[in-house]
Amino acid sequence: NYDNYTMVMPYDKILIGVLAILSIGGFIFYMQYSKTGRAMRALAQDKAAAQLMGVDVRQYSMIGFALGAMLAGVVGGLLVTITGVNLGMGGPTSIKAFMMVMIGGAGVISGAIAGGFILGMMESIGLSVLAEYGDITYLVIFASLMVFLAIRPQGLMGKPWG
Repeated sequence: NYDNYTMVMPYDKILIGVLAILSIGGFIFYMQYSKTGRAMRALAQDKAAAQLMGVDVRQYSMIGFALGAMLAGVVGGLLVTITGVNLGMGGPTSIKAFMMVMIGGAGVISGAIAGGFILGMMESIGLSVLAEYGDITYLVIFASLMVFLAIRPQGLMGKPWG
C-alpha cells in the first residue's frame, strides 16, 4: 500500500526550480545563437584572435560582466526566498557553487550543471546515511572532491590545462 508515502513540495520551491531551469536555458540559448554570445565565447577562448577578427574587447567584456552581475542578482533573489536574509547567507552557497564548477570543469556550462546534480546527490545521500554523525557529510564531500581533483584536475567535462 503506497498511501502512506507522499511527497510534500512547496509551490515556491517548484517556482524557483522552474525559474532556474528557464534562466539556464535562456543563458545557454543566448550564448550559442546570438552575435553577442558568439563574440563573448570567442573573447573567452582567445582575446587577441577575437580582437583581430573585429570584436570590440572592451564592449563585450563589459557586456559579459553585466550579464554575470544580472545572473548573480537573479540567483540572489531566488536564494533569498529559500534561506531568508542574513549576514552570512552567501558563504555556503559560494562554496557549493565553487565545488560544482570544480566537479564539472571550469568554463563548461554543462559541466557546472552536472557538477550541481552530483553535489546535490552527494549531499542528500550523505545527509540521510550519515545523519547520526552530525555534519560529517560535508567533510566526506570535501575529501571526495580532493581525491577526485587529484585524479582529474580539469573536472568531468573540462579540457586539460596547459
